[in-house]
Amino acid sequence: MDNVSIINKKLVALYGKSIDGKPNFRLVWSEGLTEKRVGPVYSSGGILISEKELQECKKYSYIKERWILENYNTSYRANPEVAVSDGYEPIFIFQKKGEYLKPYLWACEMIINSLRNPERVHRNEKMDYTEEESKKLKEQAEYFDFLTAEGTSEIGAKFTEGSAVFTPEKRFS
Repeated sequence: MDNVSIINKKLVALYGKSIDGKPNFRLVWSEGLTEKRVGPVYSSGGILISEKELQECKKYSYIKERWILENYNTSYRANPEVAVSDGYEPIFIFQKKGEYLKPYLWACEMIINSLRNPERVHRNEKMDYTEEESKKLKEQAEYFDFLTAEGTSEIGAKFTEGSAVFTPEKRFS
């Protein structure tokens, strides 16, 4: 099971489903979703063919290859052109300054919780732990690279040949 399937299952477990059985929140890929819209139809030459016609269009034609967190809300319909809505509205696009962002469950939770209760959203210990752990792992990797670099020392040679073992949690005085 891929990461997004797991996230979607956990979103249902955490935030439930609507009365009609649809998840209240879901993570979707921007490509491939369609909706029925009513609007003008033009020929390839730009000539108006019809004032109003029902057409199936890409739901997120303006978003390319991104994960989107959606909220299920059948009472809200911002776009009058949408004739048949699936009830889902985008609440977050996983990108930063146009660059792709990988979706994480903790990020989805933070976004949803900020929507539901804006004044109570704060950094959580998972975020701090993640940053702290990431910094620690980077430090350990750099230290290990230094120790195993060619020509550094006798201990570096032992790491390279495999006769020394790196234990980052142990400190010797």
